[in-house]
Amino acid sequence: FEELRAKGGAKPVVLDGTIEGVIVSDWRSDNMEVNPNFDHNVVNVGENLRTAYIQSPDGRYGVRLKFEKIYGNRLAKGDLVKLTLDGATLVKEENPERYTITGLKTTMVEVLQNGVEVTAKKKHISELTPEDVYTYVTLEGVEFPKKLGGYINVIENSVQISDINRDVWQPEKTG
Repeated sequence: FEELRAKGGAKPVVLDGTIEGVIVSDWRSDNMEVNPNFDHNVVNVGENLRTAYIQSPDGRYGVRLKFEKIYGNRLAKGDLVKLTLDGATLVKEENPERYTITGLKTTMVEVLQNGVEVTAKKKHISELTPEDVYTYVTLEGVEFPKKLGGYINVIENSVQISDINRDVWQPEKTG
């Protein structure tokens, strides 16, 4: 992964060789990649369907993988894979520094083992560095606020006080 990152520069680089790593994403998730909107009501989910994330076996570095076809990505979290990079392209991006391999085909991926334990780093937000991009990180001491209160797995209108359920929330006073 260090050699791969060292090849990245201002211009995309055509790659050769192989790389092994552990997948930290899951093709079944709808939230793996930014899905651009075509218009107000139409979202391009194709970006999500062709994107995966791989990290070095030690968890130090991560790379985004972009497959040519939207259903090219069928990699699950914990898949140990060997990628043949011949003809794929490495793109380096800045702010933060991150790396993407584009032009991947399903024939370039060999799954060596399923269900490998994914090495997770534990960090506070202030400790994150560009090396953490596209790796599996557990954030410590973090809360995610949600508009109108915390996330709960209920329909909010069913638990808020209203004319319909007022008696449930304010039982009769007993003497």
